[in-house]
Amino acid sequence: MKLLVIGGSSFIGAYTVDELLNRGHEVVATGRNPSFKFHYDRLGVSYVKVDMVEAESLAVLDAWKFDAAVSLAARMPANIEKDLEMEDIADYIRTNVVGTINLLDWLRGHGINRLVDIVSRFDCRLYPVGTVIKEETSPMFSYTDDHAAYVVSNNQKAEMLHYYNERYGMKNIWLRIPSIYGVGPHGSFAKDGVVIKSGLQIFMEKAAMGEEIVVYGDPDTPKDVLYVKDMARAIADALESNDGKGLYNVSYDENFSILELAQATAKAFAGERGESTVSSDPSVPNNGSFPRMDNTKIKKELGFKPLYGDPYVLMEDYHRELERGEYAKLFT
Repeated sequence: MKLLVIGGSSFIGAYTVDELLNRGHEVVATGRNPSFKFHYDRLGVSYVKVDMVEAESLAVLDAWKFDAAVSLAARMPANIEKDLEMEDIADYIRTNVVGTINLLDWLRGHGINRLVDIVSRFDCRLYPVGTVIKEETSPMFSYTDDHAAYVVSNNQKAEMLHYYNERYGMKNIWLRIPSIYGVGPHGSFAKDGVVIKSGLQIFMEKAAMGEEIVVYGDPDTPKDVLYVKDMARAIADALESNDGKGLYNVSYDENFSILELAQATAKAFAGERGESTVSSDPSVPNNGSFPRMDNTKIKKELGFKPLYGDPYVLMEDYHRELERGEYAKLFT
């Protein structure tokens, strides 16, 4: 298949291109980071600049005939340092909704009936722990936290993908995803507009030095995470599907606990100073948890078979990729 990856210079995009190439597909990637051109030239992947918000910029893609496309270009709060008093929902709508409509119109005009896109599980953020989120579960989210504008724009994007399916007979797929782990640019992220170091980054740094890793709050707090290589597999499965369309949850069979993640990190990143001890301090609250997403539909309909559903396997590969250095170089 000839496949288009919008957002090929993104974290998930870089891994997705590799997965598609490994499956024997021909790939064209887009992005706005010029440093990725050398990387993709080495892989034999054409790399062009596109801004979906500007519909005219999509004309550069007329040079190819594609079978399907995936869009990984989005405005996300984790990447934005800002004053929370500054309202930016219009920017979210322009990028995540209008940009998607522009892309859908271009695809439809070129006889391409499938776009794979991603949405966030923050649309079900307020369900209590123990709830299992299915594709038909109604949204329940906060309109006041730092993800509100992102969730609203994601929900509207999903409506547009559904609209084009129903009105024009397209087979668009949108994947609802948890936090994505993997070697990339996310050692820190913006929370409430302020950049902080991620918990996993702290675990890895402590483990590499053989220092004690302290798990705050309830050590059994479940975390819904997915390794980026399994995310890329899910995207490739969606692109290759003949009949799939609509919303699919992408997740593992069970969430990991914070304690399991800490222990797996300590083992995988242990260096000359030995393996870190892992302790817990319930007096300090952690960031809480998300309900688990049910993955029955994506496994049954798209044939999704994750490879890294064990936290020890996940963190071992994470460490191996960090040592290999290929992805780390892309995001420095």
